[in-house]
Amino acid sequence: MAYNETDDIYTCPNGNLFTYLHSYERKSKSGFVSDVSVYECSGCNECPLKASCTKAKGNRTLHVSKDFVKLRQAAYDLITSDEGKELRLNRSIQVEGAFGVLKQDYGFRRLLRRKSEGVFTEILLYAFGFNINKRHNKNEREFEGIIRHMMKVA
Repeated sequence: MAYNETDDIYTCPNGNLFTYLHSYERKSKSGFVSDVSVYECSGCNECPLKASCTKAKGNRTLHVSKDFVKLRQAAYDLITSDEGKELRLNRSIQVEGAFGVLKQDYGFRRLLRRKSEGVFTEILLYAFGFNINKRHNKNEREFEGIIRHMMKVA
């Protein structure tokens, strides 16, 4: 949907306009409160694209949180920047393998502690064990000082 910020109107692919109806507050399960704006299209019943656009009996409505849209755009701008591309390229090399080993090889599927100090200690012990095992394997294979994965450049 195309959005015209000056008129506060959305436009559907067929050219029909979504006009502002009202706003309300939505509270998520985590307790986050967001302001949601409701827009309704005019002329959906005569639209040839209605079957592929909506299942509503009447006109289609949009529920939009403008704060969420702004935050999502900011996040998208960060991950598509040059630094974001470089970090995403290297993430799988640096992190995903460690979590895979902890889950599959070590059987780490669930935390046994409940308070933050206990959770921190438990994860720290798993990290120590992982790093000691990794160091032992490098010593056994004589990979000392060899950089296996260079930083990729986007």
